[in-house]
Amino acid sequence: MQKNTKKTLIGYFGTVFLIVTCVSIGILYFNDRSVINREQLTFESPTGVTLKGFYYPGNLDAGVMLLEGFSADQFMLKGFALEFWKLGFHVLTFDFTGHGLSFGSIGFDNAATDVLAKQVLKAEEIFKSESGLLDSQILYMGHSMGSRVALQAATMDDSLAGLILVGTSINLDLNLQSDFFTGVRDSDLEWIQNLNGTNPETPVLLMSGAWDDILTPSAANLLFEQLGGEGAPNARELIIFDYMFHNYEVYSPRVISYALNWAINTLGLGLNPLSPSTMVIRKIFWAVGVSSLFLTLIFFNLYLELKNVGFDKLMNSDPSINITNTQKFLWVKLALWILSLPLCVIVAGVLSLIPIGIPVFNMIYVGFIAGYGIFMVLIYQFRKKKLIPGLEGTFDLKDMKHTSVKKILKGTCIVLGLLILSTLFARSGLYALFPLNYRLIWLILFTLITIPAFYITLKEQEWIVKTKRKRLVSFVHTVIGYVPFILLTILYLVLRSISGMIGAIHGLIIIALVTITGNLLGKIVQNQLFISIIQSFLLYYLVLPQTALFVFF
Repeated sequence: MQKNTKKTLIGYFGTVFLIVTCVSIGILYFNDRSVINREQLTFESPTGVTLKGFYYPGNLDAGVMLLEGFSADQFMLKGFALEFWKLGFHVLTFDFTGHGLSFGSIGFDNAATDVLAKQVLKAEEIFKSESGLLDSQILYMGHSMGSRVALQAATMDDSLAGLILVGTSINLDLNLQSDFFTGVRDSDLEWIQNLNGTNPETPVLLMSGAWDDILTPSAANLLFEQLGGEGAPNARELIIFDYMFHNYEVYSPRVISYALNWAINTLGLGLNPLSPSTMVIRKIFWAVGVSSLFLTLIFFNLYLELKNVGFDKLMNSDPSINITNTQKFLWVKLALWILSLPLCVIVAGVLSLIPIGIPVFNMIYVGFIAGYGIFMVLIYQFRKKKLIPGLEGTFDLKDMKHTSVKKILKGTCIVLGLLILSTLFARSGLYALFPLNYRLIWLILFTLITIPAFYITLKEQEWIVKTKRKRLVSFVHTVIGYVPFILLTILYLVLRSISGMIGAIHGLIIIALVTITGNLLGKIVQNQLFISIIQSFLLYYLVLPQTALFVFF
């Protein structure tokens, strides 16, 4: 196939995948069109923290409050919200303190307190005021931490209609992962010890997955028995779904379907059994849309490469540094990851001293990436002429490539488009949405200190382009940059933390998206500093919403 024909075909596929991405998002929002006019709520928790939520007005004398899991947000429960609302339920969602749109921070001792449970009770008062419902017409539905909090709140409100508990983060079995993250043994807590067949005095549906590592099947059975089991005076039901992970329970049509029909029967609504058609459509177009987005970036990268634009011309004009031994260079790069670990820990530790809510589980990104970047800058700056083994030449950090305003504007438009698409996916319920609170401060700070890491990586890629086997060397160089996150994924696997491993894989996917975006911008903008800023910003824009903000006591 001739080069021009191949280039045209690849450009055509890139355009098609971009259209598919946009159409997928369009279908998702068309699917949600009937609830665009939901009401936004702002109220204060009992401790004075501003909490934010949404109220979906229904037409039945029935309501459900949806409670998010740890480090999630209310947008991730949108599938549940829409299915219940379609039935006619009044629906309320809100973010706990330190989560999503809400302000404040969550304490490391939250599992041993009733702070979040009292937030649920306050939200219920708002819900009743908005909907006109009684306690006896309201259900709580929670996932993971939200499920735990729902159960605790129900022990403080004995007039509730029922509880739908999914992947409840209460572990009465030996579970090192659960004990580590909560900081307590659940079996030692008085309110959990007091659970029985009449406490709480409301029907309970307990659901979990066969591959759930937060509420394992054995732990689910122990909790079920603690709640009185099948012989409890108040109805109790336990369902374990095959082939289901903890992370994806809130997206499961099976879980949503069972919850819907259980709610219908428990409240005696007399409706026909339903299946969650909206959630099925949502999952299909999430998969299609995200896959198409990646393919769009990949195909446009290939298209621009065939047009002979990008780094090749630019890099070959800069002979200041050459890679004399690619194997030695790559091995040294890998070794330097290990040598940079103390600085990575120091960077994360210093950031943790900032007296606002700390995104603890994001520290691995800023620690490893920013710490390593600062380390490499120091290495290259102090060894300008005697560089690391495998290199020769003189390094100058100030030797930055300049580009035209027109190219910068092109790159900016691409980035804005990507940010809009990713934000629309988040608002559709696929993952957490970036909120306007303390995370803005962290976004700016993390972006600034991570720029050196991406800049050094781009400079090294500039040198790699001049090697004979540039594609292979570039690939290995990129994989080396992923090493800490690959090792983290393996560690979770060894520890049998399936949810942790899946979370680490999600992080790798985000880093891959950032890398591909950087490659695309490099072929258009050809300015390493601009690309470094964009890559750093994009990374934290995507990962910062996916953690709770903590405060140290």
